[in-house]
Amino acid sequence: MLFYALPDFIFWWVTYSFLGWLIEVMLNLVLQRRLVSPGFVFGPFCPVYGFGGVIAALLLSPLSQNILAVFAFGVIITSVVEHTGHWLLEKLYSLKLWDYSYRKLNLNGRICMLNSLLFGILAVLVVYIVQPFVVNLTANLPRGFVIAIATGSASWFVFDVINSMFRTPRASHVIANVERLRQRRQNKS
Repeated sequence: MLFYALPDFIFWWVTYSFLGWLIEVMLNLVLQRRLVSPGFVFGPFCPVYGFGGVIAALLLSPLSQNILAVFAFGVIITSVVEHTGHWLLEKLYSLKLWDYSYRKLNLNGRICMLNSLLFGILAVLVVYIVQPFVVNLTANLPRGFVIAIATGSASWFVFDVINSMFRTPRASHVIANVERLRQRRQNKS
């Protein structure tokens, strides 16, 4: 079994977040014929893709001997990640960045069968193509470079999230929701 350090996971997350951002930008360019930066943050990150990619790579790689299992569990895992991401954005920021309620077989407009199947295909691509490439890349780059990229990207992303929170029209609402959730968690402890 291979062991990875935090900079590796951050590097992977940044890679998948950027690739997700690129996919969303290209889809908007093709479907809407305009350049749109998707998501909540201003930088080239789509965090839900970052989390989905890393989680899929870690959980699905052990199933790599069975492509149908990778696909099926990829559909499930990415659907859970997408639903959770949507729910968090809705509860914390009162934002709905996507809405599948107009599509057949949707769950609360947060996920739908078509996108779940497409994400299952992406999970297969992650396990068999992207993740082996990214692991090989991080293994062959100088360690200091991987750490610098991970640290710089993580810092940029944290700054971007904070900046985005305060530039959102409902910033005070966001802060109040975060505080309310924190207090609920303390009360349950």
